[in-house]
Amino acid sequence: MRLWRSSMMVLLATAALAVPAAAQVTVDKTVPFELDKWYELGAKEGPVLLHRIHLERQGGPGLKARVAHGADEEWTASVKVELEYSNASSTDWKGVVRLTWLDDNGEAIDGYNGRHQLDEKTDFGRVSGTVTTLRYGLAHARKLRLLINVRPE
Repeated sequence: MRLWRSSMMVLLATAALAVPAAAQVTVDKTVPFELDKWYELGAKEGPVLLHRIHLERQGGPGLKARVAHGADEEWTASVKVELEYSNASSTDWKGVVRLTWLDDNGEAIDGYNGRHQLDEKTDFGRVSGTVTTLRYGLAHARKLRLLINVRPE
């Protein structure tokens, strides 16, 4: 019995260590899809405030697209994603941004996945990333799904 109890405690401790700390879902919403628009977030998680997010059409293909695909500008477009935040904490926080553009039926067309550092003691900061996508997808996008998680680093 004692051996069984000890084995069970070791098993539970191992399982607890194997499960990563859950990030707090700060933003989970779907909005109409528009490029070159700021979406208000107003989401607060601990000392971090997410102000707003922006999707901006860029002039040409990004470096990654030029290298990976030869970036045929006729078919592709670059979209810059910017997230504005404040972090009153004395430590950096991690932000995970997952955006998905959806068609009329709610089916995913494409999206952006980015990990960003939200610097400590920042009254107002901005982090950004760029995704290259098909122009066809942008033309058929009707909704934007926003999932943004933040947690201490």
